[in-house]
Order: sequence, then structure tokens, then C-alpha cells
Amino acid sequence: MLASHNAEKGPLACRFGALMARSVRPVTRSGSFLQAILTLVLGAFLLSGSSDPTTNAATPSRPLGRNLRGGWNLETPELVASAASAGVTVAFLYGAAPQPSSSLGTALSNRHMRVVSGEVSDLVSAYECTRTHTVAPKPSGAPPGDYCGPDPGYTLPNLLTDVRALVQRDRNNPLVAGYWVLDDTPDWDFGSLRTVLSDIRALIPTEYPAICGFSANLEPNGDDFWEPGLAENFTPEGCNMVAPYVYADSRTRTESAPSAIDWSMQQLLPKMEASLTQHGWDPSRQPLLGVGQAWAGQKADKGAVTYPPGTAQMVIQAKAYCAARAQGVAWYAWTISSLSNVESPYNNDSLREGVRESVGVCPNEGW
Repeated sequence: MLASHNAEKGPLACRFGALMARSVRPVTRSGSFLQAILTLVLGAFLLSGSSDPTTNAATPSRPLGRNLRGGWNLETPELVASAASAGVTVAFLYGAAPQPSSSLGTALSNRHMRVVSGEVSDLVSAYECTRTHTVAPKPSGAPPGDYCGPDPGYTLPNLLTDVRALVQRDRNNPLVAGYWVLDDTPDWDFGSLRTVLSDIRALIPTEYPAICGFSANLEPNGDDFWEPGLAENFTPEGCNMVAPYVYADSRTRTESAPSAIDWSMQQLLPKMEASLTQHGWDPSRQPLLGVGQAWAGQKADKGAVTYPPGTAQMVIQAKAYCAARAQGVAWYAWTISSLSNVESPYNNDSLREGVRESVGVCPNEGW
């Protein structure tokens, strides 16, 4: 999930290499959807009912709750304790949700935290990786960098079989509250996952929201980057919530730290919203969940550096999502294994304070 058009992106970017160990079916992926760990202020997730007769979109019948706060990659009891001290109540995790009897599950239960599992997005990423090695190879002139590593040979039947199995496995797990189903996607195979996400949504019990992420970047001097084609994967039938994850772009070691980053996203968010609306997004039916930056670090292999936002900048980003009528804000993140010199709310007081101060900055009627 390290969002960047010239570096890794999205919450997914940092953990393609761990996919084999985390998937129901062994697959591998290396590469990108984000990076670090989110803390989420999920708010009034107001949808209720079963399915919408006009759109056939599955609608969660059990809301996640009001004023939820969450954190990405709370992978140890120590990280759970750290997040809880900042007010986090929802853990976003790649891979399978822990069992309540495990050490991590016990820590989450003791803190009354629930889990949004990113395991489905792991599987979707493996399927998309195979596509880029078979029917959708990278075109000439595409952005630099690879989307994934070797072809895992992961087909659509594999994907649907594994989603069905993991959903069945999670049925009696009281920690599970929803699924993150869409992470980083390549900047050329646009729209390939629309029907796939709809098929996946049909396999997930309606009480669990399916959350679709879309990456964008903030660049120096008020510039930004959004690839409109990424919105082509949105479908009302497959996504119960839309989650833009927006971070400051990384800089090479020879470049100076970025200046004049527009954390208010006043130009970027309208562009993302326009693209998603063009493909059927209705924020009154599929609420917006903002994903903000609470991390920094350096890529071990390429040396690109991402600098941390300050506390005030995090609050500005949270307020920007509020102004866009987001139902919550999710901060990325507590752990990022693919980076060195990682700063997160766990070890950076300014980032931790940004998470705390972002709580309650939106009007009650918005969250």
C-alpha cells in the first residue's frame, strides 16, 4: 500500500514477498500496494440491509460501528498495545485474521479490537500478477518498475476457490469484521477486476463490508498523481466502501526532501471522485474511507526515501477527508517490513500524536 507511481504503492506494496505464507493456496507475489501500517478512524458506516434491488450491490447488514479507529499491520501483541494507547479499535491485517486463541488474537480480544482482513486482496493480487505474465503483459512506455515477481500460475478458479475457503474458515471467528479486497493494481490492466470483485463479493457474507482501495500520490509544489484508469476496477456490486490511500511521493537519496506537499488534497480528491463516479460510484451507497499517511522509511533495494508528515499535516489530511464526506480516516501504519529506518506511530511521537489528534476533527454528522 505504498502509493507511488515511481516507487512501491499501496498497503500491498510491502508484502508481496510474504504472500505465499499468508495465502490459503500457496502463491507468491513481490512488489507493491502500499507500505506501512494504517491507523483507521472508521466512522459511521451507515449502510444496512441485504442487497440493493436497483444495483444488485451487496450491502452489509451489520455496521462496523461509529467512530472506529484502526491501525494497519498490528502484527504483534506489542503493536496492538501501542495502537490501543492511541485509541485504535480496528486492526487492518494482511493475510488471515488471527484466531482468538492465538497470542495476537488474545491481545486483540483483550483490547476489544476487531479485524478487517486483507487476505482477499492478497489473492486478488496474485491473480492479477498471473494476468501480467499471460494475457496482460506490461506495454512499452508503461511506468518504470515491476508490478510483481515470477508468475504464481494463479487462475480465476483458484482465486474463487480460495476466497470461498477462507470465508468459510472465518465464519466462526468473532474477530473478523470485514475484508480489504482490492489493493495495488498495475498501471495498464485497467478494469480487469470488475467482474472478479463482484464474484468475490457474492461469496462474502453480507454482514461483512468489502473495502476497495485506490492509490494516489502527493508530490512537491502542490502537485499530485492519480491514474484515472485505476477507477475502472470499481463496481457497486463488488465494493461496499471506497478507500483512497494517499501518501507523499518518495524521493531518491540525491533529491532534497519534498516541499509544499498539499495535504489538503484539494485538487487530488475531486479528481479521484470524478473518476470513480464515472464508473458507478455513489458515496451515499458506498461510503468513502480515507487512508492517510502515518509512516516514513527508505526502500532497502532502491534507496528511495519517503519522509514523514508532521502532526499538523496529518490533521490537515484527516480534515480533507472529512470535507469529502468520508465515513472515516485510516492511517497507514504500524509495521513495514520492506523498508529500513521505518518511522511509525510505534516509534515516532509526532506520528502517534497525529493519530490521536485526528480523532474528533470531523463534525459528528460527518462521522
